[in-house]
Amino acid sequence: MAKIVDQYIEIAKKRNPGEPEFHQTVEEVLTSIEPVLEAHPEYIESGLVERLIEPERGISFRVVWTDDNGKVQVNRGYRYEFNSALGPYKGGLRFAANVYPGIIKFLGFEQIFKNSLTGLPIGGGKGGADFDPAGKSEAEIMRFCQSFMQALYRYIGPDIDVPAGDMGVGGREIGYLFGEYRRLKGVFENGVLTGKGFSYGGSRIRPEATGFGSVYYLQNVLAHEGEDIAGKTIACAGFGNVTWGICKKAMHLGAKVVTLSGPDGYIYDPDGVVTEEKINYMLEMNASRRNRVQDYADKFGVEFFPGEKPFGRKVDIVMPCAMQNDVHMESAEKIVANGIKYYIEVANMPTTNDALYFMMDQPGMIVAPSKAVNAGGVAVSGLEMSQNAERLAWTAEEVDAKLRHIMVNIHKASMEAAEECGLGYNLVAGANIAGFKKVADAMKAEGWEFASHTWGHKDVAATSLDDLKRDDKKWKKYVAPILGETDMIIFAFGADIGSWEGYSADNEKYEFYKSQGYRYFCNVDSSQYFVQITDDYFRQGRRNLDGYRMYYNPEMLSDLFDVSEVWDSSRPTPVPGM
Repeated sequence: MAKIVDQYIEIAKKRNPGEPEFHQTVEEVLTSIEPVLEAHPEYIESGLVERLIEPERGISFRVVWTDDNGKVQVNRGYRYEFNSALGPYKGGLRFAANVYPGIIKFLGFEQIFKNSLTGLPIGGGKGGADFDPAGKSEAEIMRFCQSFMQALYRYIGPDIDVPAGDMGVGGREIGYLFGEYRRLKGVFENGVLTGKGFSYGGSRIRPEATGFGSVYYLQNVLAHEGEDIAGKTIACAGFGNVTWGICKKAMHLGAKVVTLSGPDGYIYDPDGVVTEEKINYMLEMNASRRNRVQDYADKFGVEFFPGEKPFGRKVDIVMPCAMQNDVHMESAEKIVANGIKYYIEVANMPTTNDALYFMMDQPGMIVAPSKAVNAGGVAVSGLEMSQNAERLAWTAEEVDAKLRHIMVNIHKASMEAAEECGLGYNLVAGANIAGFKKVADAMKAEGWEFASHTWGHKDVAATSLDDLKRDDKKWKKYVAPILGETDMIIFAFGADIGSWEGYSADNEKYEFYKSQGYRYFCNVDSSQYFVQITDDYFRQGRRNLDGYRMYYNPEMLSDLFDVSEVWDSSRPTPVPGM
């Protein structure tokens, strides 16, 4: 089974070269769900895993805007809609200079399982742009957001895809994006974006939700170990919205955050970020866009460590909240050397895989994964969608109670999934397994168990030309008359096959598409004959393609493959991704 998982990882790498963040999250998730794949071979046979690691739709677009000097600027925007088996795509937008497809895909792939864990009817997606809001004026940010939405609006909607904020996209940006969407569509669909201001359809405690939810999850972990959060010291990395929420909730529960960090270094406050003045000052730091944690040290007279990270501090709990791959092996070794029992990921994939596995292997150390810990943010976004749909506005107490309940259930589902697979209290594997199973079961129930672009008897094996050449009679009768420049041929079972142009069926491509769950396709001279269908063809709607004709011969198929049952082409066929 490990070999099969390795094959899936290699598929992801080959199809997405130069995208290490995406490769990393695919490896982490698929390694965890190996026991489930062993117990459910139908997931492999149906090509379900391959479909999970391939977005249902990926959009790349230019964003043209004008800066304050009147100069035209061009950025690139993205939206990857990964999986909609549970509901409309849901996930944030990230505006940062380092945004490229690999980062958006890693975030979107993680979002599938994170959203699944919430128990809410939302699928997974993610988007963003290589635009850095730092140093930009209010007017420049507004113009960029408006141009971004002009490209994106046609692909989103309350029942299609519901973006939200992420790094570089806060309430201000969401407001600009929503305003432009409303102007473009001429409707007030406030369920199209979440993270909105309360005055126009946002939810109470949405800004605090990720931080609050992280602390609620931590409470469940501590309770499992017979401990309480009161009196605990916490080392946080980052000082943004998420860390602010953690500081606020920890203070209310009697714990204290003693470190904050930024690109310039970290601060150590032994008294903790435990006063309203300190917590409110974090909001001022964020609003300033200076991105300097040293400002906190200057304001409150605490130690500042330039160019360093806070993971060498001896505390009770470490909660990295900054960005992906912030914790490398060097930091992990310091955390372990300090005897820290609780490593609670908060930022999306904040730990390199080697550092993660190293800490998971430490006796008595508990590691909690970000996709479970930080799910409170998207959970309250889902609750915002519910309020928008019902034209209601819940109180902060109502939203907080629902958030707390969701985080209890996420911890419980992760714990039970790990135990069911004999993995003990492995929260990393448990979260991946619980999230995966719900999505997989939904895909199966919706008719995706066997790829809908496969026709004919599902037990027929692929046949190579070398095999056919051994049967001279069949070769001359069926193959030779239609053979084009190709190394491999499999005949299609169906009368509604779409165009797959531009591929020669060399052995590598054949093996790849076979591993993807494709069983029958006709890859002959593609200037004359239909070839294997693509998902894009279905999503764009069935249409006639000029210059192609169908080669469909039931007698040939039955004779060639020794199959008595040939699919009735008049039967309706389920369509993936619609």
